[in-house]
Parts: sequence; C-alpha cells; structure tokens
Amino acid sequence: MNKANMDGKDFLLTLLYCPGITNTTNEPIEGRTKLTKAVFLFEEEIEKDFFNSTMLLSPMFQFEPYNYGPYSQKLFDDLKFFLSIEFILTEYTSIPIYI
Repeated sequence: MNKANMDGKDFLLTLLYCPGITNTTNEPIEGRTKLTKAVFLFEEEIEKDFFNSTMLLSPMFQFEPYNYGPYSQKLFDDLKFFLSIEFILTEYTSIPIYI
C-alpha cells in the first residue's frame, strides 16, 4: 500500500497490528489516551521518514489540544467503527486510583 491510498482507518489497523514492547503482533494498547498519543507522535515525528521523506497530502487525523494531550474526533470515529463491526475488541478494566 502506498501513501496515496492510506487513510486513517488503514493506519489505525496497522498500528494495532504492529508488534509492541514484547515484540508480539496484536499486542494490546492500554488506554485510549496512549493510543491517541501514539498516533499523534507518529504524525508529528515519524510520518515524513516512514513514507520515504514525502508527506501525505493532508494529515490523516486533525488533532486539537485537550485535557490529557492531543485529541482527534476522526481517530475516535474510526475506532468506534471497528468496534461496532467487532473487528477490534476492547477490554474494560478498573484502574486503581491512588490518593
């Protein structure tokens, strides 16, 4: 797939499939905030090198500042799409709060 054919949904699936810290594919990403920041950092720092030093015609996701860092409505819409067709799965866990 070349850069002209890649859209946000393609990139999101690629990111979710790539090996993580344990070097296994499909490794879970813990939290939507972590996923959002990974996509944001890719677009800001790595994208130009990843696509042979050429930029995409327009960013895949439009980010804006939010409480915990960057936010993209399109990213969450794409994520909801894959969740609705059960192509990706989420697991809800309780995160301990330390006071």
